[in-house]
Amino acid sequence: PHTWPTVTVGEEGSEHTWEMEGAPPGWMSGQGWTPESLSAGERVTITYHPSRAIANGGILMEVERASGEVLKVNRPARLGGP
Repeated sequence: PHTWPTVTVGEEGSEHTWEMEGAPPGWMSGQGWTPESLSAGERVTITYHPSRAIANGGILMEVERASGEVLKVNRPARLGGP
């Protein structure tokens, strides 16, 4: 099973929900992810591969926190990398 984070994009009043497919939990924990890695409502910058099937979605590659910390999600070589 893969992770499926839901992200809200845009400002209040013009928000859009995006569905991102993440890596399996075991892979992500090996990259340093924990259940406390992100907080609900935390502003982040994401790198992803767009989905061909749905307009607001894709494969999540990495998440950059406001502090500059980058959390890797998927293996770059596998999908062409960011």
